[in-house]
Formats: sequence, C-alpha cells, structure tokens
Amino acid sequence: MGNIATATYHRLYTMQLRLVLILLLLVLITAFAVQNAEPVIIDIWFWERSSPLALVILVCVVVGAVVSLSLSLPRLRKQQSEISRLKKELSQRQEHSFSPPEVTEPDLPADEDTAIR
Repeated sequence: MGNIATATYHRLYTMQLRLVLILLLLVLITAFAVQNAEPVIIDIWFWERSSPLALVILVCVVVGAVVSLSLSLPRLRKQQSEISRLKKELSQRQEHSFSPPEVTEPDLPADEDTAIR
C-alpha cells in the first residue's frame, strides 16, 4: 500500500509543481508584454506593418522554435528507430541465450594421500 501512496503523492506533487511553473511563466510573459507594448514598424520589401514590440519578439521566438524543431525531427526519428531496433535485437538475444550449466566440484575419492588432515 505504501508504494501506491508514494506514487500518488509524487504524481500530485509533480502536478502542483507544473501548475506553479506555468503560472510563473504566465506572470513573466504578462510583465514582458506590458513593458514592451510600444509599437514598432516592420518593413519587409513592399510590406509595412506596425505591431507591439512584445508581439514581434514572441512571434520571432515561436517561428524560431518551429524551425529548430522541424530541422531536428529527422535526426530524432532516426534515433528513435535505432533505439527500437536495438531493443528488439536485445530482446531476441535474451530469448535465444542459454544459461550455462552449473559447475560442480567433482567427487574425488578420499585417499589417505590426498585427504586433508
């Protein structure tokens, strides 16, 4: 019963910690947005737009994260398939492995010459 209670307590503690971290992150983002609310002009070739600085920065961060994730996905998929292949190979080797026979001491006749006194 102790293991179940410990696991439940750990799960509850983890959920509370996540909630606190999310609320802290939201407070920081809100403070960032309030402090950087002044409009900036974005001028790209023939397109011009005015947006709050906080929005521009957050959009750039999100776009950077998406690009970074999309560039790393092929490598992550390759690693996952390699892990799956190695786990399967390990499982097969464990199924086909045999345990060596137990080694026992041979029964020697007790001679007077070889007996331990």
